Amino acid sequence: MNGAAKYLSANVEPGQRVFLGTSFEFFNYKYYESTYYPISNPPLLYTGGRSDVSQMSSVEGLALLSNSDLAATFTERAHSGDTEWVIWTYAFGSNKPELPKNWVQLDEKEFPDVRPYVGTSIYVTEYRVN
Repeated sequence: MNGAAKYLSANVEPGQRVFLGTSFEFFNYKYYESTYYPISNPPLLYTGGRSDVSQMSSVEGLALLSNSDLAATFTERAHSGDTEWVIWTYAFGSNKPELPKNWVQLDEKEFPDVRPYVGTSIYVTEYRVN
């Protein structure tokens, strides 16, 4: 996650957003972003329709989340012409989030991780909203 956060800090421009596809990586990224590699907007946890922390489970970090951390959908804050970033992983039973059809992938970087086991990776994908 350190490498992904460093990459995003160097590439995310003011006004662009970083979404995380899983809470298991949200807190890792938030630590590196707030401690070493800041960006202009706080990261958002994509929740697949849940807009209130009361809808989250304890294993998702319920006690550490606030509603301002959540993005129920990718489209609620995105506008045509925006560049958006998504951090995701296959670890923890996760998958690449399904994105709106008008989001066009521009680039994707892989950052190998050693947790929970060798072979997992953190992916950072850059999109343009059409």
